[in-house]
Amino acid sequence: MKLINISKNFENFEVIKNFSLEIKENKITCLFGKSGCGKTTLINIICGIIKEYDGKLILPSKKISVVFQESRLLPWFNVKKNISMISNNYNYFLDAVELYNFKNYYPGSLSGGMKQRLNIARALSIDYDIIIMDEPFKGIDLNLKIKIMNFIKKETKNKTVIFTTHDKDEASFLSDEIIYLDGPPLKTCCSQTT
Repeated sequence: MKLINISKNFENFEVIKNFSLEIKENKITCLFGKSGCGKTTLINIICGIIKEYDGKLILPSKKISVVFQESRLLPWFNVKKNISMISNNYNYFLDAVELYNFKNYYPGSLSGGMKQRLNIARALSIDYDIIIMDEPFKGIDLNLKIKIMNFIKKETKNKTVIFTTHDKDEASFLSDEIIYLDGPPLKTCCSQTT
């Protein structure tokens, strides 16, 4: 995946300016930077949510799965149905994020961390080549976060993973490469192979 001279303004506010980056295939890449530096805008461009921008995005595949910062669960479906509508293997994924015992609950009855765990489980259960996760571990306690990150490593072997965080421990534990970002406008400071 390549981003070539990407620029994006919101009215007169320059969020991204001439930003270029190559993401390695079949690796876990962390986009690390403070809140407000432009990471989510970049993610929304890659996902196709933001369609109007300058520059060029080269994607090797259209099969992308996404974990957004905010809950995008279907509130009229229970936990089980939120996954079973796309995967028959829902018990496996619910067990992995410790939500099996809550499979009959509706999203409105879940805590923020539980919703985020369900978001992760659902994104992993889809057929994808690239998975993008924007601050995916918000509200998840440390021990469970480590378990889920290990599960993500196992499930995403030979897949391309991009995730954003401003948590150094998450970045170091999960990623093959950390891209350090600053902004706005978004810029690359340096990178580190872990």
